[in-house]
Amino acid sequence: MGNYIDKSEIDTWPSGMTDAEKDAIIARIELQIEKWAENFFYAKPLDYRLNGNNKNRLFLPIEGDIISITSVEVSGFALPDDWIDFDENSVFLNLCSSGSWGSAEMFYRASQDYYTGIFPRGYSNIRVQGTYGNTELLSIAKEATRILITHANEQGLANPTYPILFKTEKIGDYSYGYEGTGSGNVYSGIGEADTLIELLVRDMPTLMTP
Repeated sequence: MGNYIDKSEIDTWPSGMTDAEKDAIIARIELQIEKWAENFFYAKPLDYRLNGNNKNRLFLPIEGDIISITSVEVSGFALPDDWIDFDENSVFLNLCSSGSWGSAEMFYRASQDYYTGIFPRGYSNIRVQGTYGNTELLSIAKEATRILITHANEQGLANPTYPILFKTEKIGDYSYGYEGTGSGNVYSGIGEADTLIELLVRDMPTLMTP
């Protein structure tokens, strides 16, 4: 099973192709879509180390949205779960929670008195674990994958020994693509798929820690 599609959802596999060969083709096409889009569309495990900034919020320079947070460590010590909250791009002190310090508000005031936030300055002293990704476009990535696999099967291109199914070239503002025997468009050269891939192309800058 791939990240976007299962081999059972494709009904055009050549006769005699093994499950391992099908999985290899799915993986290769999914990876090609991610390269074109400079993005990915499923939840990945997150295990990231970054520098503390003496503040109560840290922005993570990752290539997707934070989906969940399971652990935040400061210099090797795990913070209580109810101290931390998160949004798409950052983790931060949850002022509405309570913890072993009596309350998050008390901890916040204490940290301000010492001129530091919950994430003290240091080199790779903060570790954040959870999941991240770009799952809102999963259905589009899934359909683009299905189209490319179906096209490859029908054209006899889905040989699992081929390293690349599709190729594109760009010279200045002119670009073209081909799939071995045909001419195409900007990405795969298959209009139906390229319309979807265009929607997947990453145009959001990565946020860095202030």
